[in-house]
Amino acid sequence: MTGTSVTTTDRSQRQMSVYYNAMNVVGDRLRSNAGTKITLVGAAPTQAEATTMATSVKNYLVSTFGIDGSRIDVKGQIRAPHASGTRATPQEDLGLVSEENRRVEVLSNDLAILKPVQLETTQQEPFDNDIVMSVTSNMPGSNWTARVSGEGFSKTYGPFTGSTARIDAKDVLQGRPSGNYTAEVTMIGSSGTPITRTTTFALNRQNLPPITGQRYSILFEYDEAKTVQTYDQFLRNDVAPQIPNNSTLVIHGHTDKVGLTDYNFDLSTRRASETQRVLQDELQKLGRNVTFDTYGFGEDESRAAFTNGTPEGRYYNRTVMIEVVPGQ
Repeated sequence: MTGTSVTTTDRSQRQMSVYYNAMNVVGDRLRSNAGTKITLVGAAPTQAEATTMATSVKNYLVSTFGIDGSRIDVKGQIRAPHASGTRATPQEDLGLVSEENRRVEVLSNDLAILKPVQLETTQQEPFDNDIVMSVTSNMPGSNWTARVSGEGFSKTYGPFTGSTARIDAKDVLQGRPSGNYTAEVTMIGSSGTPITRTTTFALNRQNLPPITGQRYSILFEYDEAKTVQTYDQFLRNDVAPQIPNNSTLVIHGHTDKVGLTDYNFDLSTRRASETQRVLQDELQKLGRNVTFDTYGFGEDESRAAFTNGTPEGRYYNRTVMIEVVPGQ
């Protein structure tokens, strides 16, 4: 937990405020679960500094929520229990993970203390704002770009490494109610020769009234794509039962900007797929018929849930967002 402020979009700012109030959430849950103990583990360049950081969090919980200090153990160590970074972390990114590893972690065996916070929000925009572009097997290559033009607009997106990419339709429309556009997709073939395909499409803006919907997010540890026990149970016990029959689940994965772009795209896709796997298994047990729209954005800054410019933002960008769209 750190105190650096973050500039985010309105939606993510509301969610970030929950994370910044993490100590208050933990304190309230400790008060409601009187038999539970936690361990606060500080991580810093020196053990003394790490212990001081963890102790300050303990003092806050004790003084603000009246928690018995004997229920909170404090430790200080050089390396965080769930440290960011691996031996494969690029040299130029070591400073970023070093910033993240100066923190206090809350450890507990009671899932009631660590389960995610659920928010009810007002949908500010439709879920299906994306233009979905795909390349087929007759365009072999390692990466590709898409230049979208029309109505006085022209912009190149990419490079993309997967077979499918998403482009925000709002960025293309630029405030227009509709428009006709051309997409020129260029891929560098195995021989090094560019391969280009062109198609046309139309966009039409729909003004939908705001609705109250369900949105969930779960976090992953650094370079991990498997859900930990906390989130597995949260998905099964809290999220799945709230999903109506015939809904569409839009599941999108994200990563921080540490590491290689191609690897992060694959990692975000695996995180989203893992989330779908857990939910799909539980929804089948519940007899729910649900459509999944699952994909990853990698480290794409324009689609990230939070800013990558701070340790907190990078930490929380290791996430999967789950949007529940009720059936019509």
